[in-house]
Amino acid sequence: MSTYTHRPLRNSSEFIAMQQFTARMVIQQAPYYICQPGDLAWWRGATPDDSGLAGIRLWERDDTIVGWTWETDDQVDSLYDTRYPDLWPAMVAYVAQHTAPTTSLWAFEKNPTRHAALIAHGYALQPLALNQHYQPTASAPVFSLPDGWTATTLREADVPQRVLAQRSAFKSTIMTEERYHFSRSLPSYTPEWDMVAVNAAGEIGAFCTVWVDDWSNYALFEPVGCRQEHQRTGLTRGLISTTLQRLANAGIAHAAVMSDGNPENPARFFYAACGFQFVDRFAVWLRSSATSPQIAV
Repeated sequence: MSTYTHRPLRNSSEFIAMQQFTARMVIQQAPYYICQPGDLAWWRGATPDDSGLAGIRLWERDDTIVGWTWETDDQVDSLYDTRYPDLWPAMVAYVAQHTAPTTSLWAFEKNPTRHAALIAHGYALQPLALNQHYQPTASAPVFSLPDGWTATTLREADVPQRVLAQRSAFKSTIMTEERYHFSRSLPSYTPEWDMVAVNAAGEIGAFCTVWVDDWSNYALFEPVGCRQEHQRTGLTRGLISTTLQRLANAGIAHAAVMSDGNPENPARFFYAACGFQFVDRFAVWLRSSATSPQIAV
């Protein structure tokens, strides 16, 4: 059995190294990669004081990163290099020993590589899940924006309106101007891929923040949404289509997005209508019968 060590993340430079490791794992594990570098940036943006980084542990073998765990609230996100299959059981054992019984882990339903270790430590599959969707940008279908709307990049001055659009889209007050400005300050963020649909009056009706990773040649859509009053008009689909065309023209070959895995949520069918292929459900596993964590947006 290989010997692994683990330790807390020390600084922002190591966070970049963690993102670079994640990009390599996207290439290695597609389509069952756990997350992309942009996911890490978006999760980090949840705590503008950077306190969220305190939950990260880097797992190493011979001083080289081979995995990480990130504890936030009542869940632990994790990633490991599948060339070392004995690493995942070690990570699950650590999480089981050092977190509350209600702390959840995640695993794809169709890909059983994580299941045995979870079951061995008393974890059971829960109803809560996310759906993973994939789209080759070169073959994305083309849809026009509704009349009067234009796809463009977000201006700094329009951040307050962008925040209000997200609050409307998700009926949530989680997003704040402080949080969004912090996300825009992170190295992974590129302003030219923060897309919005605007009308002649300058109103933001829909949005999709895209995190482009040149290493893996993937683009992550996170988040995507539309103001309540403009939903079911084709506005979001037109914005996504325009963005996919721009990504293809820029040489970014792959696009991905996750959506709420609740069978009653129409997001899966919406992304299918945009040309995305359903990959799998990324499901929660718990060691108790406690209520599954809620998906924050």
